[in-house]
Formats: sequence, C-alpha cells, structure tokens
Amino acid sequence: MPDTTSLADRVRAVERALTDADELPDLDTTTPERIDALETRLDRLESALADLDADLQAVRGHVGELDRTSEPANEAFSVRPSAASRDDARPTRAADFPHPVPDVEPRVDESPEPQSLRERVRAFL
Repeated sequence: MPDTTSLADRVRAVERALTDADELPDLDTTTPERIDALETRLDRLESALADLDADLQAVRGHVGELDRTSEPANEAFSVRPSAASRDDARPTRAADFPHPVPDVEPRVDESPEPQSLRERVRAFL
C-alpha cells in the first residue's frame, strides 16, 4: 500500500471486506431508542446471570451439605473387599432363610372410596 493511504481508508477497506460492501452505520446516526433497548436488554441479561450464579452457588452448597452428612452413612453400609470376596454360606435369597418370609404384596381393597395414605399403610402392614 502506498504511504499516502490513511488509516481511515484502510479501516474502511477492512469494513467493506468484512461486510460484503454493506455500509456500517455510524454510532452517531444510531437511534437513541436502539441504544436504550440494548442497554435495557443488557441490564436484564446481567440480572438473570447474577440470579443463575446465585442459584448455582445454592445448589453447590446443598450438594456439599448432602455429601458431608451422608459420608458416615455411606461408610456404615460399605462392604469391605475382604468380606465381599469371602465365599461364606450366608443366605442371599428369601428361600434360603430359615424362617418364612411373609407375603409383601398389599391387600387389594375393593371399596369404591379412596383410602388415605395412613389407611393404605395400615392395611399393608
């Protein structure tokens, strides 16, 4: 490029190349309403992002609390590898237990009235 080409001419050439020769509007000619609309939208998006960030932090805190409180329970019910690899004669099926296993199917109630949860649990037990 010759040295006489100004920086503004170079920028215009780049703009034409990027926009397929479409003219870019000057910021001064952009309507104030459009700028206000964009600012309003940006404010709403920033607010929504802040809300999402707060919700994410709350979920992380809740999961951390669940992890912290459930560790003792997980340790109590974990199976040791040595105990799991042993081949002992402990019963594993209901038929292998020495005592009879009661029928766990709930009784069918033929009454047309719906029962409360308490009544259904009592009937089941």
